[in-house]
Amino acid sequence: MEAEADLKKSIVAKLIEQFYQQLTTGCGRETCTTPMCASNKNFNLRLEPSEAALKAIELVKNKADRCSYITAKASDDSLSTTSISQPEDIVGKSDVFESEPLASKVAKLSPCTNTSNYDFLGEKLILKILENKEKTTYSKLKDILYNAFSTLDNLCNSFLPSEEINEADYKRMEIDEEEEEIDKEIGFRIDVASLRRSYDDLLKLDASNYMPSIIHGLEQLSTSLPITFKTSKMPSKLSSKIAHAFVVILELPFMQVHDCLEDGLKSICKVAANLPLPVQERLARFYALSEPSKRLESLIQTLLQYITLKVLSNERNVASDLSVQGATVVMKCFYYASILGGECDDPKLLIAETSALENESNSSGFAPKTNKQSSVKDDPLSSALKVKPINCKKPLINYDCFINEPLSDALQLDNDYLEYKQDKFSFYAHSFILTTTAKVTQMFYENKWTMLNERRQALINTLFQSVPVMPYLKLHVRREHIVDDALVALEASATEDPSELRKQLYVEFEGEQGIDEGGLSKEFFQLICAQLFNPDYGMFIYSEETRTYFFNPSSFENDAQFTLIGIVLGLAIYNNIILDIRFPPVVYRKLMGKLGTLSDLSGVYPVISSSLKQLLVYEGDVENDFIQPFCITYDDLFDGRPTVDLKEGGCNILVNNENREEFVELYTDFLLNKRIERQFAAFRRGFKLVTDESPLSTLFRPEEVELLICGSEDFNFEELEKTTEYDGGYDQQSDTIRHFWELVHQEFTEEQKKQLLQFTTGSDRVPVGGLSKLKLIIARNGPDSDRLPTAHTCFNVLLIPDYKRKDKLRERLLKAIIHTKGFGML
Repeated sequence: MEAEADLKKSIVAKLIEQFYQQLTTGCGRETCTTPMCASNKNFNLRLEPSEAALKAIELVKNKADRCSYITAKASDDSLSTTSISQPEDIVGKSDVFESEPLASKVAKLSPCTNTSNYDFLGEKLILKILENKEKTTYSKLKDILYNAFSTLDNLCNSFLPSEEINEADYKRMEIDEEEEEIDKEIGFRIDVASLRRSYDDLLKLDASNYMPSIIHGLEQLSTSLPITFKTSKMPSKLSSKIAHAFVVILELPFMQVHDCLEDGLKSICKVAANLPLPVQERLARFYALSEPSKRLESLIQTLLQYITLKVLSNERNVASDLSVQGATVVMKCFYYASILGGECDDPKLLIAETSALENESNSSGFAPKTNKQSSVKDDPLSSALKVKPINCKKPLINYDCFINEPLSDALQLDNDYLEYKQDKFSFYAHSFILTTTAKVTQMFYENKWTMLNERRQALINTLFQSVPVMPYLKLHVRREHIVDDALVALEASATEDPSELRKQLYVEFEGEQGIDEGGLSKEFFQLICAQLFNPDYGMFIYSEETRTYFFNPSSFENDAQFTLIGIVLGLAIYNNIILDIRFPPVVYRKLMGKLGTLSDLSGVYPVISSSLKQLLVYEGDVENDFIQPFCITYDDLFDGRPTVDLKEGGCNILVNNENREEFVELYTDFLLNKRIERQFAAFRRGFKLVTDESPLSTLFRPEEVELLICGSEDFNFEELEKTTEYDGGYDQQSDTIRHFWELVHQEFTEEQKKQLLQFTTGSDRVPVGGLSKLKLIIARNGPDSDRLPTAHTCFNVLLIPDYKRKDKLRERLLKAIIHTKGFGML
């Protein structure tokens, strides 16, 4: 009797398992008519695993119809079809269902736990199908593909390195991370070459016949994976399985199959929106080691095309689309894979850079004294992989290949920033996908947020401490003594409380009536930069060859002056003002904590750079042909030629074929780092006083920081005309407006165009994104008269009387833009 009871329980357990599979994954047939089968088109239940288990028990009790396909498949197992084909005699007895362990066991089942030899994919299986494609229909292929892509277990057992795999071997093939070096890096084993060959072979068939089965399987998989992700502490083995499954999915040729891009990626990208960090890390490590890099670039383009497709579908808020978020998360894995697998800085250089930052001199000038915590959040994936974009010389894939312009244009960046502040998904935290223009806007919101907080804090202090506090960083300066006045005011603010520098800037010129709505600040920056970079000051050396300024190692100016320049740069970024400053690219790299290397030398000393590179590849006898010791002689400002040893006893050590790399490294380090160490340390200290709590280093690369400070070189006035607005009675067809643009496009020189830009906006620099971002307004300023055109530089408004003649407009306009300076009554 006891044996009979055990048999009945075993039969019922098998019935429940079949119904559970029927409710969760279905049979995989598009033509299924069984009411309670997930493959039935009319089936609309979406059950959690525990709910599906209880529903399966209920269906067994109620003697519901079972899907014939699943029943037939079960006949391959140890339990025969005849033993469960008539369950009435068994399920009618309630004691069979009273066992709590049985219900608990079923509740823990994952979809499709009953696997066959065709539930997972391999190259031999695909080739076998292709060999018989003329003799068989697509039904078997559809079933195989659906079963493989509908469950995690089947996917993570597909395309394993060994071709001879069966169910008995599964446990023996579980990942052993200590077996091979590559396994330690990525945590799972997959024959990616076999996988790619198999997918290429599948493309030889008509994809429209089998791809829907894959998509249906992915849809089913997407219902179970999120439950797996909710594991509080994901085991290493589970994260490896998920990463393995994602590689098999991501390698699918969605872009090469017509009309499958959106449907194929949608469900799995929704799941990827919550991809656990351990899985992201394993994916990044896998693709960092994967060859060739062109394949990685193709995957990136697939995801970018999917995101663009979603943007162009005119959805109201693409940022809230889970599939777009998931595609971005996967792209972040690829982004860091590109960095991890690229050409990164030598660890010795990184140690030297860390040491240089720690030892930065604070003996003179003024240093940051703030207890505020930076609002910048480190990227978890970057921390897990221990890589930073700034430390990668050459990534596998160019950074520009990750940018999606339609997404950047469509995003509501203010809302996205608020999502970031609330620790929700945001593209602010995935800035690699945004254009530089969008990132500038993001940082603008960050700076405004900080300014408002400082203003709010000033108000609170005024109310509760009865001490009036200035809500702005107010500078009162004299034009004739602008450097001295600015230095005194900024030094006082930085010494007392560096947070004062993060208030909105407000400039007053002594004896002038202008109210600073942005225009006076622009002029302040222009004037102070002109003086500080004047050769008479001797702080910087101008190179005619590179047309850039570099630090003068023999400058007599104290550190406070260089700190002031750093503060000015920081304030310009913070207040969204472009400066007419020309530094070589290495300065911006050094501002972000890097040291100058040979690759940077050509931007400062191109002749020396060329000579050193030739020395490195010289095939002759370096020691006897060059007779160059480890010391250098250079010209200073006093017509002297001092000699410096590059290392101890350098004058007595000759450069040879073995030590020439050391010589080049020491020579470069002296020119770009040690020789200007004092000046640059003070300069960087001033810059960090303003930007230390900003997302500058997180959002931007050094070349983008240069663009942020100096603006673009693209003086495209056609783009400016397209975005210009008109007011006061003018429109695009007004005679004065037509004459104006004819003068600008056809008669004005490049210098006159810059003067017009300076007159109208307060700066002759082009903002990031081009002149179309200026939003110029041209307004009518009365009828024809002899009055000169005027401008409100704070608001980019140009006021022009309605001149009747083109020659008069030209004469009046040129006179205005050439002879203008200061602010006063009009």
